[in-house]
Amino acid sequence: MPEIWWKKDLFDILYGTAPVWCLDRPRWEKFSETFIESYKNIGHWLEQIGYDEMVSHRFVTPDHQVQESVFSSGEKVIVNFGDSEYLHEDKTISARSFLKISE
Repeated sequence: MPEIWWKKDLFDILYGTAPVWCLDRPRWEKFSETFIESYKNIGHWLEQIGYDEMVSHRFVTPDHQVQESVFSSGEKVIVNFGDSEYLHEDKTISARSFLKISE
């Protein structure tokens, strides 16, 4: 579902889960750039936290558009599902994006 692909990627990042893709040649040819972007975003993150336990999750904003997960290694991610940017401490998280924080 290309229209919500971004959301699926953000949930994978937030929960530390591997993406599940259904591939065939026509789908790859049509969405190869999106697959590669997802792989780069999620793959590198999973290399860091893939064996960690999620030790905390919280909703940062009352509307649940911004959420945070902390993993046992101390790695943390803040995900912005919203349509506008979010300022976290002194860093801006773009709409439909995420910020990884190493503790």
